[in-house]
Amino acid sequence: MALEPVIRNFGRRLAAEDARGFGDRELLGRFLADRDEVAFAAIVERHGAMVRGVCHRVLGHEQDCEDACQAVFLVLARRAAAVRKHDSLASWLHGVAIRVARKALARRSRQPVHTPDTADVAVPDATAEVTWRDAKRLVDAAVARLPERFRLPVVLCYLEGLTRDEAAAQLGWTTATLRGRLERGRDRLRADLARRGFPLSAAFLAVAFTNPSTASAASWAATLATTILGPAGPSPAASALAYGAIPSMKKKLVIVLIAFAGVLASGVVALKALAPPLPPGTPTKAVRVYDPDPASPPTPDELKGVWVNEQIYPDGTGKKTWTLRFPDGQHSVLELDGVSPGVKYVMTRRQTYRFPKPDEMETTVTERYHFDDPLKLRPAETKPQTSSFKWDNKERTSFTLTYKPERAEDASTSLTYRKTEPPAVKPDPLVPEYLTKIDRTIRKQPVYETKTPGYLLLAFGPEAKHKIWVVIDGNKLYIDRNGNGDLTEPGEKIDNTVGVGELFSSLVTGNKPEDTKTAFIFVAGGIAAPGGTSYGDLTISGAIEAEGRILAMMRVGGKPAQKTGIGYTWFRDTPADAKVFHFASPVVTLQPSMSAPFALDANEPANPDRKFYVELGTPGIGFGTFATIEGKSFPKDVNPVADFEFPAAEAGKPPIKFQKTLSYRQMTAFGVVDQFGADVTIPEGAGRGKGPAKVTLSFPNCPVGKIEPRTFEVYYRVKVTNEKPK
Repeated sequence: MALEPVIRNFGRRLAAEDARGFGDRELLGRFLADRDEVAFAAIVERHGAMVRGVCHRVLGHEQDCEDACQAVFLVLARRAAAVRKHDSLASWLHGVAIRVARKALARRSRQPVHTPDTADVAVPDATAEVTWRDAKRLVDAAVARLPERFRLPVVLCYLEGLTRDEAAAQLGWTTATLRGRLERGRDRLRADLARRGFPLSAAFLAVAFTNPSTASAASWAATLATTILGPAGPSPAASALAYGAIPSMKKKLVIVLIAFAGVLASGVVALKALAPPLPPGTPTKAVRVYDPDPASPPTPDELKGVWVNEQIYPDGTGKKTWTLRFPDGQHSVLELDGVSPGVKYVMTRRQTYRFPKPDEMETTVTERYHFDDPLKLRPAETKPQTSSFKWDNKERTSFTLTYKPERAEDASTSLTYRKTEPPAVKPDPLVPEYLTKIDRTIRKQPVYETKTPGYLLLAFGPEAKHKIWVVIDGNKLYIDRNGNGDLTEPGEKIDNTVGVGELFSSLVTGNKPEDTKTAFIFVAGGIAAPGGTSYGDLTISGAIEAEGRILAMMRVGGKPAQKTGIGYTWFRDTPADAKVFHFASPVVTLQPSMSAPFALDANEPANPDRKFYVELGTPGIGFGTFATIEGKSFPKDVNPVADFEFPAAEAGKPPIKFQKTLSYRQMTAFGVVDQFGADVTIPEGAGRGKGPAKVTLSFPNCPVGKIEPRTFEVYYRVKVTNEKPK
């Protein structure tokens, strides 16, 4: 055996080991100086997994991914001098990878689809994985939008898996600088995702940054480097993709990626419906939280009734309403109903109370809810809290509570509550009676492995005659396909297709890794009623948080397809408490969209994220059960209409009215229309702090059914020129 090749290979291995010890600045410098193949291979080995991850999230197809990876590093080989900051090579490659992968996706979409000749070859459903791929692409796009100083630590720590110390050493930063920029980048990323429909509790999306592995990173990198720099060169597909991947300095690249509509949860966020104060279909909260405890003494006469404190923001962007009830002599219920600024929330807590002194009230929280979804108690809430209590008049029609701050340096907070008549809770006219009385019986259940299964109830078609139970049990999903109430039949147990355990959720939520347990994607397949009516394929994806809360989003690929929101598609602990989603319902309505959680603000520049959006869909039972209808097939000239009415600034003047046609179609990365919108300008003469405006939504000639007009409140902020900074 000749020794020369062995010695040459051994020398390359030693050189490669030596190269791995250099930073990106040194490696890129060596490559620019003399086209050092070993230095180039070290760059590919270091950043290849991240680049492959981006390409795989956008493209999915393995060969397309390989061509795109070659193209990214071919761009580097040809345009390495274009990397202005050598220490920022990771974020530069991330940006190039996104552009190349999108170019590959566009080229693939223009190619004809070849159908197999064999009749029995199964063609996979193209919509089955749309939900997850869209979500993963959205997160990469959000990273690309970060400023350079924040994007670089995010790419190194979250996409390439470096520790903070390792990333700081590679960049030549102090650990404190790295940590500060990483946290600010994460906060900006969270805000960006929230604006595009991802609520902050969507921890499971962090799994999107799981990069595909290769058998040997070093071997793969060396092979790729040789392919790109060698005489044979890369594949023709890679060469075509690399061309024009870096825009000229005279051109401005505008990246717009609209969030997947399935993550748009239902309910009003930017606006509040003119509806009962409590969401419909909340039997658990309404009964257990607001009702008296039979073992407790009766409510003192002076505390009976409903006590309210209402605060409207001076700039008009929102309000808070505190409602306090005393259902018995030991329990109170405090509800905070707010819009701040433009973001709708309802927080409720049940607590014990007592008066150690006549002017002092002590409370201890026992239950907490967001809308009608139970939340885990924070440690501070489990401790008794003391506030001063003072009647404001002899008639005892109002009292003031002064809450003591947790820290001595903080100011105390005083709220004055006034006695009001209990609001009349009316049934939601959009929720049919048959849905409120739906049978929640499960005839037969399997033995669950986790002992803590989560339940959802899905109803289909007119009068919800076909209903199926969906039960999650760790990495398993049980689905009652035929609707007979038996979850033990063959084919009704589905495995999780994600195949990951521990997730690093800090990227999206700021939580520690242990705060999230398991991400899941369940491709449940076709849903059909016994009579043969098909409702399309069902896909469910989401995460199980460490505290046990299960968040999900669903897509039913019918005609038209419908989606539900991840932040509010919560599995419940028992069938009696399960949320009810109604797909293919005859009751179709409009509501303001969750992807625009802002008050209308005349002080903000116009941009696509601040349009006024609405979504079309079908309501269910429980907050967050609005199932959005995809509207891609709707004619372009058929759109919803919004009639606005703003209060006038000048007393005695009539309100200012105008109409907007919501003709802008917001789409996901796959071109699926999920909502309708328009730019809305606050009119001259609108009153500041005069209360909310009103908007009436209608949809003439709606393709999926008759839409009755509905009126909502919308908060807004007029142009302010001399406002003092907060």
